[in-house]
This record gives sequence, structure tokens and C-alpha cells, in this order.
Amino acid sequence: MKARTSRSAAWLAAGLIVIGAGLTGCTIETRLQPASRAAAPVTAGPSPAAVHPALVLSGKLVPLRAPTHGTVTIVNLGDTVNLTLEQFATRPGRDLLLGLRPGPLNSNDTPGAAAPAPFELVPLKAASGNQTYNISFVLPRLQEFHNLVIYDAASGDVYGSADLAEQVTVP
Repeated sequence: MKARTSRSAAWLAAGLIVIGAGLTGCTIETRLQPASRAAAPVTAGPSPAAVHPALVLSGKLVPLRAPTHGTVTIVNLGDTVNLTLEQFATRPGRDLLLGLRPGPLNSNDTPGAAAPAPFELVPLKAASGNQTYNISFVLPRLQEFHNLVIYDAASGDVYGSADLAEQVTVP
């Protein structure tokens, strides 16, 4: 009986060692798998923002022929271009338009006379307030322009102008 008990104890000990080794192996494997996954995350591909940083043109409006102030921001997100006027105000006019130019204007310039006519964007929605315009149609030529003007098409007066500085950001 003593031999049988020691043999049973030996098998029991061997079984516990095998089970313990198996559990230890599982525990180690379980701990290694998440760590290796965390080191190399699986993704569907780079996000559009990482591939296409936003081109941002921005500037401060200065008065020319009319009291005008505010900030201009043009954001190119690849397939959409938005122009935003913030804290904007100018004198009301009959036919106010937003236009883009390759260079700055001075107080003596008018779109039709002393300076080349600007690239016409859109009619101004209002003479004051925050405003956003979709100007995606200008995308093929956006790199050509470094100045935004607000002008009265009827009189040719340029109310205000903003030199646009380029910044590249990730949206």
C-alpha cells in the first residue's frame, strides 16, 4: 500500500508539474500576445488627415477705401476649400464681391483700373458678421493667390484687403 501511495503521489506530483507548466506557458503566451499587438497596431490604412495636411491661408483685413476689419482664413482640405471671414465688418455697398489676387493692393488700386481685376469668388453675404463660403472651384488655381480683396463691382472701389500667409497644418 505504501508503494501504491508513493506511486500515486508521484503521478499526482507529475500531473501538477505538467499542469503548472501548461498554465505558466499559457500565462506567458497571453502576456506576450497583447504586447506584440500593441507594438504593431493593425490599421485599415493611414487616415486622410495624415495623408493630406490642410493648406491654410490666413490674413488680417485692412481698410482701403472703406472702414474694413476682420480675419480671413482659407482652408484647403484636398477636395473642399472653405473661406471664412471672422469678426468681419465693412461699409455696405451695392455689389460687394470677394476676390483673390496674386499680390497685395494699396489704397490707390481699383480692380478695373490701376490694378488687374481680381479673380472673382462670390458675392459678399453681408457687410458684417462671421461668414463661410465654399470656394472649391478655385482649387486648381489656389496656389497662385496671396491676397483677398473685398470690392464693389459697380464702382470699382476696393473696400479692404488681406495679405494671405501660408501655413500647413494637420486638421
